[in-house]
Amino acid sequence: MVKVDFLKLQKLAGLKVKADKKTKLQSQLIEIIQYVGQLSNVDTTRVSDFANASGKQNVLAEDNTKNSQTLTQKQALQNAKKTKNGYTQVSQVITY
Repeated sequence: MVKVDFLKLQKLAGLKVKADKKTKLQSQLIEIIQYVGQLSNVDTTRVSDFANASGKQNVLAEDNTKNSQTLTQKQALQNAKKTKNGYTQVSQVITY
């Protein structure tokens, strides 16, 4: 049986869950974990390892900056509505 410390998970995720929704969400989470857990029963011994489906490697562009496009931290934060410890602070996006 799957046990979920829902309060800890809620805190780690930074979610505020209303009491009337908690029981439903907790049972749904347990169902999801059990469903995904079925993957451990799949025999993959004859499946070869691969890093990605396309077979391409290093498809990312190299990180380069031009001095004229580089902002200082102060410049980057000057138009932010709220900042905290040198970062832009935004409102919670996910609500229940």
